[in-house]
Amino acid sequence: MINKNLKLIVFILIIAACSSPQVINDLSPTPRPIIIPTQTQTATVTATSTPRLIRTQTPILKPTLRPTYEATPITPIPTAISFDENDQFIADLETQNYKLIFGSSTIGPGGYIYSAYLFTDMDLEAMYGEDATPEICRLAIYLWNGEQNLLIRTFGAPMFPEGNRYHGYPVWCEHPGLRDVSSTSSMEFDPDEETIYWYSLKSGWSDINQNGLPEFKVFYWYCPNACDGHQATVHYYEIQNTSTIVDITADLPGIKYGGSFDHEIDPLEFYVFDATHEYIAHLYIYSYWIYGWNGEEYVDHTPSYAEEFLVWGSEKVAEIETYFGTELFYAYQADMLEIVFQYEKADMRWQAVETFLELSDPANWSLVENSSLCWLQLSRAMIQDDYENGRPFREPPDTTYLSYDFYINLYEELSTANYDVSSCFAISE
Repeated sequence: MINKNLKLIVFILIIAACSSPQVINDLSPTPRPIIIPTQTQTATVTATSTPRLIRTQTPILKPTLRPTYEATPITPIPTAISFDENDQFIADLETQNYKLIFGSSTIGPGGYIYSAYLFTDMDLEAMYGEDATPEICRLAIYLWNGEQNLLIRTFGAPMFPEGNRYHGYPVWCEHPGLRDVSSTSSMEFDPDEETIYWYSLKSGWSDINQNGLPEFKVFYWYCPNACDGHQATVHYYEIQNTSTIVDITADLPGIKYGGSFDHEIDPLEFYVFDATHEYIAHLYIYSYWIYGWNGEEYVDHTPSYAEEFLVWGSEKVAEIETYFGTELFYAYQADMLEIVFQYEKADMRWQAVETFLELSDPANWSLVENSSLCWLQLSRAMIQDDYENGRPFREPPDTTYLSYDFYINLYEELSTANYDVSSCFAISE
């Protein structure tokens, strides 16, 4: 299930996080190619090799009948359009010591050629402890009208989702296809042939929602050191018309990974990882949303797969039951909470409570430490109390901190609501 390849992924990503952005050239203009695009223009492009990496864990939902689609082609051109010599935006970037990381062009709406250029501010050293800003990565989208390369819009770097200790701006960025086959590109995870087809991946461009409009994707990394692989995300910038560029993944509630992280039942849906539940350092309570395109934006489809998540949950319960009679380690606590938060996303809150109460019965565990009984009592009380009061489920504190004074108010609150948390009072005296 979700935890099989974690150690290998963590190792790969820690290595990748230690690298720095690759600057491929300066901002000096070169002679402009004379290309007059038409709606029917085509080009032959030899795609570069992509890194072969291990796919991360995802909820295993049993495939049923998959929808039938016909993927739309994307038509990149062999060479990115060059900047105009008198481009004021590029001149300003150059005087501020920005460098070009990656550039690519494709044919898009109206038959025009659109170019995406990704820059970084070389004066920022966020990888070495300096505070990051949106200028750590600056994306610019241009349109070539046959005579001029015109700036349409620029984007600064997005912030990491709230609720995580890495909430803030990235420490570096890159285009996921930038590295060569010998490297370990951080979150690309080697898209398989099916993903390449469904997402129309080609030479740096894609069409992940299959609406016929090309997107340019950027990979953002938010952790400067000691990373575990969950501090990164990919954003897709869609060219909707000659004047409108939209980050169609901007409003996702969590992390959109790159590579083959699409939903196994519908290839045009994908998993969004909830990065808010880092239970202890580098140990996450894994849960995901499933998002799909509704014709205008990405929306949450997770509740539509409640039955499949119940199948997943029954397998997870069977796994946890094999730990019964042993000490209640952190990982087992996280496994039980994983069911709670995943069921909640699938709109199965009562099933979450019911399943957790069965698994967390103190009779199931060898309670060597008094803190273990406290954790069971506290977590059972919190989850029931949240359900009864219509609140989102809260994450219980791990056993390390249960004797700390600042939890006394929580114990008193739950005790007043007639929940048994007596063991917590005992260890906090």
